[in-house]
Amino acid sequence: MKKETRKKEEEKAKKDKEEEKKKIETREEKKKERKKKERERAKEKKRQREGGEGGGGGGGGGGGGGGEWKEMNMGIKYKDLQVGKGEVLEDRKRIRVSYVGKRDDENGKVFDRSSDFSFKFGKGEVIKGWDLGLRGVRKGGTRLLKVPPKAGYGTRDLGWGGNAHLWFKVTVL
Repeated sequence: MKKETRKKEEEKAKKDKEEEKKKIETREEKKKERKKKERERAKEKKRQREGGEGGGGGGGGGGGGGGEWKEMNMGIKYKDLQVGKGEVLEDRKRIRVSYVGKRDDENGKVFDRSSDFSFKFGKGEVIKGWDLGLRGVRKGGTRLLKVPPKAGYGTRDLGWGGNAHLWFKVTVL
């Protein structure tokens, strides 16, 4: 009788130990899953803050801005001088911007500017360099864009020859 009782107690203790081990493993798995979700949320928030597609923007002050240039599709490069506090731009919605467009680089000759220009974002009303390069920008944000010819005016001659590289400073109003 004592042997049977001892055997049952040992089996129960073994079973209890296994159940406790499973509970600990489950808690650890849940903890890992929570941490993974937190990291993903943090990455998504960072992506939204810094400009969405193609990576983040730099932060920074005025002039040429701080941070590094990020590259997007079609060779478009950007960096954010100021991350806006408003909502992220949505496709097919009319937006208003102020901008300065220069040829070649930030020290190039100004070829266009406006303090209040509106267009439907993502609808092809402006050059591809804008429709793609302004993705992820929030209202109130300012972004520098380097637009290669294939995302700008291509081979069209705008008065200084075709295949022009363009540089824009765009603020979403």
